[in-house]
Amino acid sequence: PEEPFVEFNAGRSLNFTCKISGDRLKSDIKFSAVIKSGTEEIARKVLDSGTEDLTWEISGKFSPSQPGTNPFACRVDTENKVEESNERDNREVLFLLIAE
Repeated sequence: PEEPFVEFNAGRSLNFTCKISGDRLKSDIKFSAVIKSGTEEIARKVLDSGTEDLTWEISGKFSPSQPGTNPFACRVDTENKVEESNERDNREVLFLLIAE
C-alpha cells in the first residue's frame, strides 16, 4: 500500500534525525556531524569513536519560513578528522517541497 502523503507547510516545525554508522574507526577520535538546510545550520554534534557499537544519532528542528523546495543535508566528519578511503559517503541530501 502507498504511504499517506504528508504536507510540509511554511511556519510548521519539522523534526530531523540523522542516523550515522561507521566501521573500522580508530578509537578516541572526535568528529562532528551537522544537519543543514541550505546555509542554515539546524544541529551540530560532536561524535566520539570510543563507543562500542559505532552508531550515533543527531537531531534538530527546523521551521521553514518560505514555501518552495528546500534542501536538507546531513554531513559527518566535517573537519576531515577520520581517515577513510571514500569521503563521498559522508553526506546525504533530501529535498522537501514546502507548501504555503
